[in-house]
Amino acid sequence: MITENARVVTFADAISNNNFVSAGRVMSESHASLRDDYEVSTPELDTLVRLAEKHGAYGARLVGGGFGGAVLSLVGSDEAEVIGRLIMDEYAGGAHNARVVHAASGARVRELSEIPL
Repeated sequence: MITENARVVTFADAISNNNFVSAGRVMSESHASLRDDYEVSTPELDTLVRLAEKHGAYGARLVGGGFGGAVLSLVGSDEAEVIGRLIMDEYAGGAHNARVVHAASGARVRELSEIPL
């Protein structure tokens, strides 16, 4: 648990400094911990993480509740669709689609005066 907390801090620092190599490494370390220490991964998720890294992702890890879930890969925005396609082609013969998502600000409480009416 302590190592995962340290990874969160390291990841946040790396992302804040646009150090995607370091952030990706931390993501992959997190996946290994979830797989080995907590045993919440599946062979399918492990394969998707390996394929993401093979095809150029900075790093990847399972997300969701484990025991199924999904894989989140950190890739350059200009490479996302290509890497997603390569992963799905190799994993599922193109039978599934990867989703390209972008980071956004998290949820927050807004004052009523801030909301345009």
